[in-house]
Formats: sequence, structure tokens, C-alpha cells
Amino acid sequence: MKRIHSQVLWISIIIILLIPNSSLLGQKSNRNTIVFLEMNGAGLNYSINLDARFNRGTQNGLGCRIGFGFYSYKYDLFDLETLTTHEADLAKEFTLPIEVNYIYGKYRNGIEIGIGLSVIYMDFLEDDYDFAIGSFSLVEFTREQNKHVLGFLNIGYRFQALSNGLILKANWTPLFNKNGIFANYSGIAIGYKFY
Repeated sequence: MKRIHSQVLWISIIIILLIPNSSLLGQKSNRNTIVFLEMNGAGLNYSINLDARFNRGTQNGLGCRIGFGFYSYKYDLFDLETLTTHEADLAKEFTLPIEVNYIYGKYRNGIEIGIGLSVIYMDFLEDDYDFAIGSFSLVEFTREQNKHVLGFLNIGYRFQALSNGLILKANWTPLFNKNGIFANYSGIAIGYKFY
């Protein structure tokens, strides 16, 4: 099972990194494509994402984002025989954030506003643990209920190069579902823009 998860992760990373350099039907794409690594935010813990504008040749406007997140929850296990502590895997979390967003601004600076869904799958490696995301158990994971969908809003600042180059993002990302809203959530990101 661990081998399959690692293969999926590496294949996803390779595909996301190759997409900006590929061109469909021999045409050069100038969709302002961005590949970025996000901490927290819509991918919950860590995610690698691809973001592109719908209109060619523009830095701002309507666009979308899709990503893949992975995180391994660990805990310290004390061995009574050797009197040592070692780290053990508790669960693995996989996320798929999908978002429609709009960038308003000029040149390098922009305000990013978006709405989307994050599909979350939790693979438990230990029997006796449950997880909750957000205050008041917005999402509770158990072995029987290990898949959830969260809605999210994305409001923040984006610094981006005018052509190819560095991008930086800082976002407030409230999460929500039928159980309520977790408003105290944010994310930061660093990436590269292909124009």
C-alpha cells in the first residue's frame, strides 16, 4: 500500500511539472500557468498545484487551480523492552483541491479571490485513532468514514513575475461544509510561473 501511495505522489508531481512545458497541437501556450507548493490552504497540509488563466496572454482575470496534497500523521511510540522512543505512522492524508479563482490587479501584484472544493481521503494505519479538522469537529475521520469533501474560499495576495519567474502567495482560506465553518485557516505558497 505504501508503494502505491508513493508512486501516485511521484507520478502526480511529474505530470504537474511537465504540463506547463507541453503544448497542445504544436501551439505555444501563453495561459500564464503557475506551478506552486502550498503549505496549509486548500490542500490542508501540503499540496502541489497547477494554476492557469482562462484567457491567453493575460496575467489577471478568471482562472482555475487543481492540486494534489499529501501528509503523513506520525506519533511517538515508546518501546518498553529497549526503553527507546521511535516515530510511527498513524495515518496518511490525500487531498485534491479544485478551485475557480479571479485575480484582480496590475503587473506583479494581485488580489486573488476563489471558491472551490477539497476532496480528502484518510488512510488509517492504526486502529485506535480518529481525526477531526477544525474547531467543533468540522470533519471527523474514522475507518468507516474516511472520505470527505470540504468547500473553501480563498482570499489573498499574489506576487508574480511579469513573465517567467517566482510567485509568492498568502491567503486566508476558510473551510466549510454542512457542519459549519472553520474560519481560522490560511495558507502560503511559493512557485514558478510559465508564461
